[in-house]
Amino acid sequence: MQFMDDQLQYSRLDFIKLSSYEEVKALVRSGYEYARRTDAAGGYEEKLGSLRKGVIRRVLEYPVYALNKVNAVA
Repeated sequence: MQFMDDQLQYSRLDFIKLSSYEEVKALVRSGYEYARRTDAAGGYEEKLGSLRKGVIRRVLEYPVYALNKVNAVA
């Protein structure tokens, strides 16, 4: 799936330069955003459909997920 994100700005030579911590965090965030968009469009349903978590498990895990998300952005 590499190079499939139409919103990602990249050059094939980007791997040569050193990136700042902020640039790396921005790249990780863009990866999460790409995955969210792809999932919303049904792009992962064939592979992940049977593995999706039920409502109860998602509700119970949400506080941990939310805390991890806050820490990842900070």
